[in-house]
Amino acid sequence: MSSLAKAEVNFRSPSFEDSKSIFELAKEQSILSANSEEFYHLAAGHFFGTCVLAELNSDLLGFLLSYERQNRPGSIFVWQLLVSEGRHSNEIPLSLLEELVSRFSSSYPLLEISVLVRHSDKQLIKAIEAFVNTHQLALLKMPFIKKNTLQKGDSDARALFVISSKAIVKDLSAIVKAKSLKNL
Repeated sequence: MSSLAKAEVNFRSPSFEDSKSIFELAKEQSILSANSEEFYHLAAGHFFGTCVLAELNSDLLGFLLSYERQNRPGSIFVWQLLVSEGRHSNEIPLSLLEELVSRFSSSYPLLEISVLVRHSDKQLIKAIEAFVNTHQLALLKMPFIKKNTLQKGDSDARALFVISSKAIVKDLSAIVKAKSLKNL
């Protein structure tokens, strides 16, 4: 992170107590369809191992909601990446993705990360492209949900961004760790 030192930001798994703050952050994100507060309780309770919360001085900066894809070992699906508006909103998504890779790779080789992206979410697209460029990874963009197929008022199309190493035999986490160490 450039202007925000990683040491200042606390990355951790969410707890039930965080659910209300995460829900409020989701509602602030006009680009996303906020789930219910109950949903974020479920996410904190069932997906805490693959979800990452970023905070600075107890203020919620961001939240990444993901899960391991059971039909694709070594693959994580990122469902939501929420970032509070503010002075570090461009750096937090990249850091959340790096933290996710770091956490997951301690157990298994990570081969790919899939992210559901709204076409209008320029901040997330920029963060994913920065992550891919920083770590010299491959990015495959595939149409996923066509425009105007979801509920009324949500006409945005969705794409699936699949991030992997350029040589798929390599563990994605090894590439990210090596690049991150060079930046210290």
